[in-house]
Amino acid sequence: MVSQSKSFSGSESDDGTATELEENIKLDTATTGDGIKEEDACIKTIRWNTLMELKEDRGLGRATQVRDLGSRDPGRDPGRATWVRANQVARPGFARPRRLAWVASPRSRGLGSRDPGAWPGSRDPGRAAWVARPSHAFSLLTLVRKLAKAAPNVHFSFLNTQKSNHSLFSTAKPDEILPNIKAYDVADGVPAGHVLSPNPIEAVELFIKVSPQNFKRGLEVAVAETGKKISCLISDAFLTFALEVAEDLHVPWIPIWLPFPCSLSAHVYTDLIRQRFASNKVKDATLEFIPGLSQMRVSDLPDEVLSEKLEETTFSHMLSQVGLVLPRASAVVLNFYEELNPPLLNRDFKTKFRNVLNVGLFTLSLPSQSDSNLTGCISWLDEQKERSVAYVSFGTVASPPQNELIALAEALEESGIPFLWSLKENIKSLLPKGFVERTGMQGKIVPWTPQVKVLAHSSIAVFMTHCGSNSVLESVAYGVPLICRPFFGDHHMTGRMVEEVLGVGVKVEGAILTKSGLLKSLELILGHENGKEMRDKAQALKHTVQAAASPNGTAAKDFIHLVELISVP
Repeated sequence: MVSQSKSFSGSESDDGTATELEENIKLDTATTGDGIKEEDACIKTIRWNTLMELKEDRGLGRATQVRDLGSRDPGRDPGRATWVRANQVARPGFARPRRLAWVASPRSRGLGSRDPGAWPGSRDPGRAAWVARPSHAFSLLTLVRKLAKAAPNVHFSFLNTQKSNHSLFSTAKPDEILPNIKAYDVADGVPAGHVLSPNPIEAVELFIKVSPQNFKRGLEVAVAETGKKISCLISDAFLTFALEVAEDLHVPWIPIWLPFPCSLSAHVYTDLIRQRFASNKVKDATLEFIPGLSQMRVSDLPDEVLSEKLEETTFSHMLSQVGLVLPRASAVVLNFYEELNPPLLNRDFKTKFRNVLNVGLFTLSLPSQSDSNLTGCISWLDEQKERSVAYVSFGTVASPPQNELIALAEALEESGIPFLWSLKENIKSLLPKGFVERTGMQGKIVPWTPQVKVLAHSSIAVFMTHCGSNSVLESVAYGVPLICRPFFGDHHMTGRMVEEVLGVGVKVEGAILTKSGLLKSLELILGHENGKEMRDKAQALKHTVQAAASPNGTAAKDFIHLVELISVP
């Protein structure tokens, strides 16, 4: 059979779609009728005003191959354009008619583009709505601010509880106040006069029960106020109801997964895990049947993953839906670096989700805070020797019981190691009598620290943490080994990742702080030969993260990809 090539410039219809080119490609797909499997799809995007070249098979009477010869985008190299089977550009049931420019896959972001982050740009500003969960709102807002700066023509509506919004926006610095971000308050679900228990899950349960209707009302308010429809819905991935909202609005849904990706994998495979361990929860059994989780144990799993149907709470039920709804999202954004994941896990995600964007750690780009030394901790660190200080912080939610606080204090005092301890004033009274006075020359206790600046300081030698994903990633990004005391949720999987996958820290024995266990951990990391290996690995991962976050790195390119995805009106 004879083939011929021809070139043409794709024309635009009134609604801005490349009708001529789209028609050719749709003809090709319809004629062959050999749709491509979703997990194998290599879907290409068509850019506006792009000069295309088609290879037409006269015997079949249709285009069989297509390539991009160039466009107005200076980042594209016509000389490096490659031929692609035309029936790979679109497939039945995926590309919506006349909206072909919306489609992309994990394997391709542009025909003939030398920039892997290349996506079809937008000519008109879009409006992206963000649906946040209070406990994750800080990290989400950090990403929103990054995106708002990168896409100033896109308007962002940030939906969150009133209490959380007030905390986030009332303390914003001048360079954090952006004209294209507006906060909208939604109810937190806590009945008037109700006193919450110390268990943080109670507040989560109450919030989730009313979230679907509350966020729908919040979106209606945002649309009514601005007079502009939402063009993209972005949410905390835990809020799985957002998919249905996005489908009702006929807009893309982009969930953001904040914990380590290994915990996402556990939620994707929840049904399989429950089948295997429903009647026999062997705590030391490994999860080798899940790609990339061979070093994880059943005991590391969040409680919600193993919940029996009769035991299921609103929260655990919502988590069980993650693996069902995220594959239907336009893209899944990870607060992580692809290079830190087991390769098997990365490959598995690419078969499970349409598009996976590892955009890196959101909080690493936080603006410099002028009041970051109000507690004096940075100036105190300036006076310490290089790699000599133990930094202790268990975040804002988790707190060890008094017996563990006492054990920690006794271990620090006996070790003689300089320490910086972030500890709330109301908890300080639980420390051993006279501890603060006796260790006044050895350490410093403050109610708050600018954590990124602390971990970046040359005097920090080790970080004692609760295994929150942001805390661990910040430590990895600055080459600081960790001592992990996990509490709940994804903490245990993160701790296992630190100890056995990344090899840059240790979990305390029995997941409980004891004086002897802490002294052993401190000695292992700071003085033992194995500690040198950990320190070397930590420095190596620091360079890995720096490379990924650099302008040509994988995380930076995925971030550009995300910017262009949300910019499509």
